[in-house]
Amino acid sequence: MTERVHLFNALSQPATRFVDRNIDPPTWFRYSARRLFWTDCCRRQRWAKYVRVQVYYDTIHRFCAGGHGCRI
Repeated sequence: MTERVHLFNALSQPATRFVDRNIDPPTWFRYSARRLFWTDCCRRQRWAKYVRVQVYYDTIHRFCAGGHGCRI
């Protein structure tokens, strides 16, 4: 019997303006550049302009943008 593994990938979007296409109708989220978000990678608060998000069907993953925080 062959087992299948499903890997899900989502595009990285800026935290200041991103879309969730997993709901109907797709919903846009807009935040101020200085709104604080907790990041999942280093568990620190960062301004939205330094955060990227990935929207999955069951969660929104927030991580530091390249060159701004733990991910360089």
